[in-house]
This record gives sequence, structure tokens and C-alpha cells, in this order.
Amino acid sequence: MKTISKLIFTVAILAFTGCGETFLTSHPDAGGVILATDWPDATAETLPATFQARVIPPSGDVQDFDNLQGSTNSLVVEPGEAMVYVFNKAANISISGNKARVVEANGGGISPEPGIFYSWVGKVSTQKDHDTHLTAILRRRTVELELSLAIMPASMAAEVMQVKATLEGVRSVFDMQENELSA
Repeated sequence: MKTISKLIFTVAILAFTGCGETFLTSHPDAGGVILATDWPDATAETLPATFQARVIPPSGDVQDFDNLQGSTNSLVVEPGEAMVYVFNKAANISISGNKARVVEANGGGISPEPGIFYSWVGKVSTQKDHDTHLTAILRRRTVELELSLAIMPASMAAEVMQVKATLEGVRSVFDMQENELSA
């Protein structure tokens, strides 16, 4: 009787543990991306508190992951090859598709004080029930420009009625995918 009880108990355990599927991750029907970020152009003062990842999988259904923090984040995505955009939200810069644009200032031109903007673009290939490691090296895309005008000789300063200056060649749009500046 003792042998029969052990046999029934063993068969019951095998029946309960052997029937189900075993998964490698908590997302068996989706791919996973372990996103590590590196900010070589940032300082303690310019490192953004949060950033965003945008994943465009084969279906074209954009997946936005907002308010990411720290150096490593886990993303659950549609399996397949996808474009990945990683960037921070910066003052006076709007993001539309793959373009970052300095917003227009009141009265025309571009905002004189865009925030510090970082970005990275790459591809990742994922498969169901697996995690893929990806490192994004975010580069600074905005620079600070300070102009100083001096009247020479200084004794002439009182006679100057008006000063006009035009700065040309400033690019206000950055195509993150093509890594190009334009108008």
C-alpha cells in the first residue's frame, strides 16, 4: 500500500508539473529589451532626470516609454526588428516623428533658449519570450552660444543709437534617424 501511495503521489506531481509550458520571461508573447543608457556628453548638471524611448516595431504601432530613469530600463515590445529612438524632453524643443525641432519664438525666428537635448537612434531585433540587451549612447544635440558685442573704441559707445545683428546658419531641426540638421 505504501508503494502504491508513493507511485500515485509521484504520478500526480509529474502530471501537475509536466503539463504546463515553461517560459523564460514574464512576457512569453512579447520581446524584451534591456535598455542601458550612456550619457558621455552629460555632466551632473546637464543629465536629464527622465528620458523617453520610442520603439517602432514591424507593425508600425509606435510604443512610447515615458519617464524612464536611471541607467537601465526594461521594455516589453512587439517581437521582430524595430527602430528605437531614445531622447529626453527638453525646454523649447518639440518632437514629431523622428525630428526634434526648436520651437518658434514670439515674433518669429526660433526660441533663443532651447533646453539641452540628447538623442540616440538604433535598431533592435527581439523575439518572443527573450530579452535582448541594447546600449544607447546619447549625444548632446544642442549647444550654448553666447555672443558679446563691443563697440570700439569704447569712447564711441555714447554715440551709438542702435545695434542690429543677424546670426545666420543656425539649424533648428534635427533628424534623429538620419543624424542631420536642417532649416
